[in-house]
Amino acid sequence: MTSVRETLRNTRETRQISLEQVQGELGIPLHYLEAMEGRTSKLIADEFYLVPFLRRYGDFLDLDGANLVARFLAESARNETASPRPAAAPDRPARRWIWIAVLVLLAVAALWVLWPSAPQGGSASIAVTPATEAPK
Repeated sequence: MTSVRETLRNTRETRQISLEQVQGELGIPLHYLEAMEGRTSKLIADEFYLVPFLRRYGDFLDLDGANLVARFLAESARNETASPRPAAAPDRPARRWIWIAVLVLLAVAALWVLWPSAPQGGSASIAVTPATEAPK
């Protein structure tokens, strides 16, 4: 059985329709059309963005759009189970919080040391003594 991607590409090529013509007729961006036909998928974050476009594209080619979507979802599910994604590294929120606490404590200590101290007892007075002349 041919894949959805091959079915779309073969049907379009048999009818001698270019991707640019499909884009002009349906308004689907070219990189989505290329992804649906399996030419590229580097610009698609998630293949499920293609589902609404896939139905329109299938109907445009006189294929059953709903059937194509169902086949596409089944193929995607098989691909997900066939090649599982690697497990993500465990998140370490405790270590992150420790670093935040250390940085906050350093900031408080720096402010404490560098902040000018306020004079004690209200207003500050400075004693000024007159300069005496040196004997001649």
